Amino acid sequence: MSITSYERVMHSINYIRLDRPPLFYSGTKEVTEKLIDYFDINSYEELLCELGVDFRYLYPRYIGPKEFIGNEYHTMAGKDIWGIIWKPIKTKFGKYYEIELNPLATANTLEEIEKYNWPNSDWFNVSNLKKEIEKINYNEQKAIVFLPAEFSQMVGRLEVLINF
Repeated sequence: MSITSYERVMHSINYIRLDRPPLFYSGTKEVTEKLIDYFDINSYEELLCELGVDFRYLYPRYIGPKEFIGNEYHTMAGKDIWGIIWKPIKTKFGKYYEIELNPLATANTLEEIEKYNWPNSDWFNVSNLKKEIEKINYNEQKAIVFLPAEFSQMVGRLEVLINF
């Protein structure tokens, strides 16, 4: 039985037996580049196809204050829209990013949390999404996950920020 990535994900959501579980991919820049070289392919999208990845991710364009690194909080050093500062950690295999500073880690009261400078949805432009969806679905409909930057991870981010 051959089904599309979109069908595989929808079947999974609806608890329908599948040929295999839906797959996603997440890797550091270095690992991704090595896989592209290993498979002798030319692009990230080709890598996802080669690996049988079912999900594709969409992000709005960050247009907010320059002091923040926007959508790239876990792939770049700097301060993300939550005020968390990320630092690079180098290993013999590559580089990844860890939290260097949690701005709300020492907050002890609701007042401190309410006074915090929270992110604003106006910092993101979604005008690129229609074309991106058409590009992703060009050959076959895919399961597309829209990640409105850090907002999609609000609960996890708040947990880190407040240091539960």
